[in-house]
Amino acid sequence: MYYYIVATKKPNKSKYTTSELEGYRVCPSKKDNNNIVLIDQWEDFSKSKFFSSHYSNKNVYYSFNPDTKASAKCEKRESSTGEEYLQTFKNGTVSDNLINLPDV
Repeated sequence: MYYYIVATKKPNKSKYTTSELEGYRVCPSKKDNNNIVLIDQWEDFSKSKFFSSHYSNKNVYYSFNPDTKASAKCEKRESSTGEEYLQTFKNGTVSDNLINLPDV
């Protein structure tokens, strides 16, 4: 299954890092004529709940910028402190980076 992701951030921060993301808002999607289409059923997760109850290596996750409609594939990473998080694949576009997305 394909999912679009936006990030929820801790309040009152001017520049975000992965540790300052509180969670993820997740929307399932489907393929329609080789295009991925949002199903528009958003669900909110804390980061830990997302990885313990939703994340699966069988799924494909994409960042999603609701303002620009830009998206990029994401992959699971682990910080030096053992915290799991999603990271967008580098593609030369800043507006689809999870940390740079508008707060939801």
